[in-house]
Amino acid sequence: MEDLIRQYVGIQNLRIHAFHGVYPEEALVGHWFCIDLRVEIPPTLIPEVDDLDTTLNYASLHMICTEVMSERADLLETVAYRIIRRIRKSHAQAGEIQIRIAKEHPAFQGGCDKVFVEISARPE
Repeated sequence: MEDLIRQYVGIQNLRIHAFHGVYPEEALVGHWFCIDLRVEIPPTLIPEVDDLDTTLNYASLHMICTEVMSERADLLETVAYRIIRRIRKSHAQAGEIQIRIAKEHPAFQGGCDKVFVEISARPE
């Protein structure tokens, strides 16, 4: 097998309707959120065989994101850290985790397409 420096698995543009936000109306009406997630796969998990159990499964990452997004929070930072902690708990072997959570069309005067938080977390 070729020497690999880094390998990732991820999710791009996962759209979920959820009820995060500081303002009371956000808890009632909700917003559309978009998640981009990238998780480093350590070289020890690069499969030598074509077997899903030998690597990090992105379907599991999708499930974690959807479950955590259903748990209301005021801050997107809180949601992002919850997702990171759940990934670490379920996939202790995961390397660096990069997550970006964007809220679509926030209620700002003058408007904008999205606001976001972005976090990169390395394992301890």
